[in-house]
Amino acid sequence: VVVVGDVGRAAFYHTGDEAMTDAAVDQLRARGVEDIVLVASSPKVATQTYGLPAVPRLRFSKKWTRERCDRRLASLAAMLKRGELPEGDRRTVIEAVADADAVLIAGGGNLRSEHRYMIYERLAIARVARHYGKPVFVTSQTVGPMLDEADEPLVKEIADTALLFGAREPHTAALVRALVDEPATVVQT
Repeated sequence: VVVVGDVGRAAFYHTGDEAMTDAAVDQLRARGVEDIVLVASSPKVATQTYGLPAVPRLRFSKKWTRERCDRRLASLAAMLKRGELPEGDRRTVIEAVADADAVLIAGGGNLRSEHRYMIYERLAIARVARHYGKPVFVTSQTVGPMLDEADEPLVKEIADTALLFGAREPHTAALVRALVDEPATVVQT
């Protein structure tokens, strides 16, 4: 299982998001899943912290405009269509997802317009998973409270791709249920 979280930063321990990833790993292990790969800002830091293999994130920057993020998504889609992988000697998140049985987007408060780049990163991974026919699950997630109208379709696509979307609080559950095609897939945790 590929686990996506806001983890593995060299100079910053993101307590809440690290806790969500830690809980996801514990719950997977409790269910007999031992083959886990983390997606992290710094794979080396994540491996040292969790004792698990890690791959680098699909990079989107908080400094990028929406247009640049959209171009990056389009570029990724074209690359997948051609069957290409990014160049480099490190294992990529795309390869990890292609080899996985499932993708789990660990919770946190990162699906909000203030951190749009994180919405785009998670959407990109959801699209990679969909491309390879891998199920996606989202756990203990907060959406908003600030979510621009332009970001709603992005969150909707992530939630519609997920077989199950775990919402951390009533506001998120109501918001995501109003966005998705199948509201029953949204569960308040």
